[in-house]
Amino acid sequence: MAYPHSALIEIAAMRPPPPSVDDPEHLLATALDHRMQGLLWSAVMRGEIELPLETEHQLAVLDLRTQAHHRKLWDTLEEVVARLAEIGVEVAAFKGVTAEARWYRRTGERPSWDIDLWLSPHQLDRIDEVVDLLYPEHPLSGRVRGYEAGGFVQSVDLEMGGVQIDLHFDPIKIGIPVRELPLLWETTEEISGVRVMSEAGSLLVAGMHLLKDRFAQLGPAEEFVRLVARAPTQEVSRIASSEGLDRWLAWVAATISQDLGVDVAMEVDPIVRIHVLGRMGFARSSRFAGQIRLSKGTRAWFLVPISASGRLQDGLAWILRKLRPPPDLAAYNLTLLRGSWFFRAIRGAQLSLNARRRNSG
Repeated sequence: MAYPHSALIEIAAMRPPPPSVDDPEHLLATALDHRMQGLLWSAVMRGEIELPLETEHQLAVLDLRTQAHHRKLWDTLEEVVARLAEIGVEVAAFKGVTAEARWYRRTGERPSWDIDLWLSPHQLDRIDEVVDLLYPEHPLSGRVRGYEAGGFVQSVDLEMGGVQIDLHFDPIKIGIPVRELPLLWETTEEISGVRVMSEAGSLLVAGMHLLKDRFAQLGPAEEFVRLVARAPTQEVSRIASSEGLDRWLAWVAATISQDLGVDVAMEVDPIVRIHVLGRMGFARSSRFAGQIRLSKGTRAWFLVPISASGRLQDGLAWILRKLRPPPDLAAYNLTLLRGSWFFRAIRGAQLSLNARRRNSG
């Protein structure tokens, strides 16, 4: 397991890193493993930390590659938005390069691999039209809307020009359906001609994804700290409470506060049940273990939807749907996943694909 270098913990906590380190190779390796290389290079450029010239050169090259990839992501994002606008379909971007543009100092600080888009909840009846437009050869072409309406999928993986696109129908994607998607959509805004998710919604998404990934990487935790300082607390609490996730979000905040030595507490306190489940599924000894943690899957995530406040029935129904998907959807999932048949079936394609490939958010 590649736990992050102590200097990266300081950067993630918004504290100055040590001016020098004795083990720059370990620092670089764990920065890459935890998606922190962009912020590390920024600290080097500001003169906050001094590294050997060879290490600085490696960071500089990696940063140039990241910037080039981000330009490709932006080009693809703008093309997708324009093509969908031509047929009257609206989407909102979240995470990825739009998050970097809003909350980070420069291109390259927040390494991103793919594009996350949220289809307007008012246009879910056009899902198949969107899939066919962006990725006509998709194996589930013509059937995605039916699976979404039946609660079997909350997103679909697409690809355009070699760029991975995650098209979400429910951006929080907790398994159980989000109750206030239209109201959440109304809080979106535009930057650089692209609609983006609100800061309050983005904070809830960030917290839930930390749980999904079992706190595997430091970079997403750093972004959570960054968002807590920006997002309107009352709006975040309202959204989280309406979905039964306020206690879990508070537990994530308490966990980040403890692990990074920062104060990002939520207004509501986690209850005993959430503390117990949190310790069972997301033990401190295995948090921030890097990519190897992601590669082992996300079984502990199933504790969250069945324990969301007032959502037990929804959570159990979701698990039943995961265990008994339509035959063609199950066959599609099984071609994409690894591990035993049981856990491939229950986890579904999205969770495993994200765990295997996620180099960004």
